[in-house]
Amino acid sequence: MRILDLANVILRWGPVRATRRNHALEHATVHVLQERYPELRVSGYSTPQGFALIGNLPEQATEQAVHEALKRLREGQHQLALHPQCGTNLAVQVLLCTLIGLLGFSGVGWRRALNRVNPVSMLVLLTTLFAPILGMYTQKHLTTNGDVGSLEVHSAFQQKWKLPLVGTIAIQIVRTKYG
Repeated sequence: MRILDLANVILRWGPVRATRRNHALEHATVHVLQERYPELRVSGYSTPQGFALIGNLPEQATEQAVHEALKRLREGQHQLALHPQCGTNLAVQVLLCTLIGLLGFSGVGWRRALNRVNPVSMLVLLTTLFAPILGMYTQKHLTTNGDVGSLEVHSAFQQKWKLPLVGTIAIQIVRTKYG
């Protein structure tokens, strides 16, 4: 089996496919919320069962936004599945910079490593410039799936947690199912 065939099998496997679709719905929901609340700052996390948004939002705002987001994804607005502040973008950047560092300094003593600081730093800088493009590509092809299929919103609710030194935070929990 070729590596691309194996990757496609993994991406279509039930829990992975569900997580990718929920990740797309999470991003689309954040886009809809940011249209209504331009200064919104939230973090999200997707699973095969749904997703959570961490941020102080009115409970009804999230429930309305998730339904609108699902509708818009079904209408073909698949660009909503991608978000520039997704952790995937950061993960791609960190991975590439780490690989450049490992390859740039591997197998040499510290004196020779000092001679490589400038070229390795330049490659890291270039990677930092191009990582957002690669991150969006990775979202589109690996970590999200804008074709939500028969995905349905099962429930949307809010939990509030009191944390020391931080205060109260609201967590919006969205549970999904397949019809």
